[in-house]
Amino acid sequence: MTDPRRLLPGVTHAITRRTANRCLFLQPTDFVNEVTGYCLGRAAQRYAAETSVLAFMSEVTHYHLNLSDRQRSGQLSRVPDFMRDFNSNLARALNAHYGRGGSFWAGGSYSNTEIHTERSLVRQLLYVWTQPVKDGLVASPYEWPGFKIMPEDLGRKITIYKPEGAYFGGAKAAETEAGAFGLEPWQVTLAREQQEAEALLRSRVRGGAPAPPPRRKRDRTTTPEF
Repeated sequence: MTDPRRLLPGVTHAITRRTANRCLFLQPTDFVNEVTGYCLGRAAQRYAAETSVLAFMSEVTHYHLNLSDRQRSGQLSRVPDFMRDFNSNLARALNAHYGRGGSFWAGGSYSNTEIHTERSLVRQLLYVWTQPVKDGLVASPYEWPGFKIMPEDLGRKITIYKPEGAYFGGAKAAETEAGAFGLEPWQVTLAREQQEAEALLRSRVRGGAPAPPPRRKRDRTTTPEF
């Protein structure tokens, strides 16, 4: 269970979440951008009356989001609901996209910092928008090909269509080849070896624990114990 968060009405949050083991799951391909934009837009539309997206920047191993809580005093915050829907839909779609299972996000939950003053808000907005420049990826934020919400997008209606072939749950996703989604062969091999290493580690951890006692065959004529 994660630590409780303080959620005050009218407060803006600087939110960050990283992928598991800092894997390159959010690489800025067309499909990843479409899925990211759709999941963010879907959450923003569903909770439009209770939250506002101010800025967003997706990088290869994490994203940055500035999200305002528009609830009034006495009303429950919908920020957790927004983040649940956004993170879970994005994880399901991209796990299916890469043909993998397991955790998509790093352990725990997302990180959020409260923003209380206008000065702090301006600094946080600039921090989000200039992330690719700070990380040495591009010379200008507009050159970064990942999905982003920039200053000129504020107050503008953005129409985002559901990506063709994206899987968000329900029926089992069709088997796919990871190499078909823009991954280089060495990345596919590395991801497979990483999954095998994690499975081996888990088996060794389990192997070090004492074996459970054999299950006693239940007498069908007696009352079962719970």
